[in-house]
Amino acid sequence: MLRRLAGRLARRVGLQRRRRPTIPLNERPGYETAFDDETMTVLHIAGQPDQCIVSFTGVGHAMGGIDMQHPEFSRGGGGETRLFVIDKKRSWGNEIDWDTLEAQVDRLVPGAKITTLGNSMGGFLALLAAPKLGADHAIAFAPQWSIDPAIVPTEKRWASYRKQISEIRYPDLSEAIDGPAQVFVFFGADPIDALHVDFFARYRDRIGLFVLENCGHDVASHIKNHGQLYPVIQTCREGGDVSALLEGARMSLGDQGRHPPGG
Repeated sequence: MLRRLAGRLARRVGLQRRRRPTIPLNERPGYETAFDDETMTVLHIAGQPDQCIVSFTGVGHAMGGIDMQHPEFSRGGGGETRLFVIDKKRSWGNEIDWDTLEAQVDRLVPGAKITTLGNSMGGFLALLAAPKLGADHAIAFAPQWSIDPAIVPTEKRWASYRKQISEIRYPDLSEAIDGPAQVFVFFGADPIDALHVDFFARYRDRIGLFVLENCGHDVASHIKNHGQLYPVIQTCREGGDVSALLEGARMSLGDQGRHPPGG
């Protein structure tokens, strides 16, 4: 028995050793570093110049620094131009120079129709960025409504990062949600995320709010595991029936999660 356990452990360790190291995004083929400073990196994958998906990374992995993060949605669509924005300070946009980001987007994809996209902190940033970048669509998975302790005093998950923010310039997403973009927000049945769901639900008359059962903060992975993440993104952008797509893939929507825009 002990020998079998030792053998399994040895094989597991061997597999871990053989895993390929994570390659920094700016060293991957096809990823051009369009901008980089102490607070923000913008990576660029050229595509159709009239369509652009701007993806915002989340807090990411603590494995050697910010350049080891993976973009949550590197396969976020078809042949669109793709930009990936990394908030190096993990500041929920409070340390980002938004004028600089807007200038980079205008330089790289002048006049393009823009979709902003992100997961968790990246979801917050995607919603915050939508009116700033003139986006047509904003799609967020498990975003925070706020990290301001005055608004969400029981939210403790990112306290260590929040303490490093010198000034919370964006206490919540109320102004961003009232912008012109079509907004789609996806949550799982995470009890802590429910705090944020309640805030988004106040705007259910103008946003698409979808709360899925049988998953938690990992709602994007849950949808992806059902083979529907990229179809969901495209359906949001094309004005299709997101609820029907999710339920057709046997993903259950909770009672609070059936609110397409205007529904």
